[in-house]
Amino acid sequence: MMKTIFCTVGTSTMEKTRLRNLPWDKYERKNPVYVEPTSDQMKVFTRYNQDLLSYRSEDPQRNNMYQKIDDKFSHYIQKIVDAYKQQIKQHSWPNWTAETWRLMPAEVSSTMAMVDCLVPSAESPFSDVRLVLFVSDTVQAHLSACVIEKMFEDIGFRRENIERVRIERFQMEDIQVFAEEGLPNFIRHLKDRIDVNDTDNQWLNITGGYKNFIPLVTHIASFYGLDMYYVFEEAIVKGKDALVKIPRIPTLNHLLGANESIVSTILSILNDIEKGEYGSTPKEVWKNIDSILYCDLSLPSEVAEIFVGFINSFIDVSEGEFKLSTIGRVYMELFKSR
Repeated sequence: MMKTIFCTVGTSTMEKTRLRNLPWDKYERKNPVYVEPTSDQMKVFTRYNQDLLSYRSEDPQRNNMYQKIDDKFSHYIQKIVDAYKQQIKQHSWPNWTAETWRLMPAEVSSTMAMVDCLVPSAESPFSDVRLVLFVSDTVQAHLSACVIEKMFEDIGFRRENIERVRIERFQMEDIQVFAEEGLPNFIRHLKDRIDVNDTDNQWLNITGGYKNFIPLVTHIASFYGLDMYYVFEEAIVKGKDALVKIPRIPTLNHLLGANESIVSTILSILNDIEKGEYGSTPKEVWKNIDSILYCDLSLPSEVAEIFVGFINSFIDVSEGEFKLSTIGRVYMELFKSR
């Protein structure tokens, strides 16, 4: 049976190849995957990331930008791929040394720890594993994903079982864009690829990517019933024993169950809060929400109070203005895709 690992992609690949020496080695030996960056690389990254933000999601110029990035850094990326390929040739998995585990990008080492722990032993476990790489909308993450994809192929995964998905507007340069566009895009892409009838064989690897995203992705994964895994960089030498399973949390969809009427109402409330339909003061907003929960739905007071508590946690109040919090937007998108 096919297993699926959804993996968020960060920038550790690029960061590790910029280290001249091994930071964990007391003799500070030379880093075997060091590739000298170009002198203007960081300036170029910053400028290109800003350029990407200036284009709307549907703007064809975005794809042109990524083609420009590929052209500019193709030689540099090939050097990184070749450096890592040498490491894979020296110590093929699962016979990696402690140093090999440390050298590998976080996404690769953590995914291999998951394969070792979760995929039954077989002559070729890679043939039954599908990898979906969710890549943030930045130059660094894009280049990291280019390297990581090649590395998974060199390790033994089938090319047709690896999918790279760019999550447009998913970046931390502009937090408002992240919350309003990037997060919904991530949720939609994840939902499109989940087999809701087989969540026991689908896992989310959140080792790579933005660490401040973890509280949000915990809600997202729990909503869909996915198990999540994380590997701390310092513990990776332990292989599968470094794997940390992040517990699922109770989410609002499980509380609501199959009551589509209440689901629809909660979604409507979140949409109307986002649009400012309930008034401009907290008193006006809560008066309207209470009217819906207690009167329109005729919920018992103890049940309505539970929903009031949830809705309250979905709202930010700044200078008297009501608006959806980031977690509120997450749930609005989750309910839309339910």
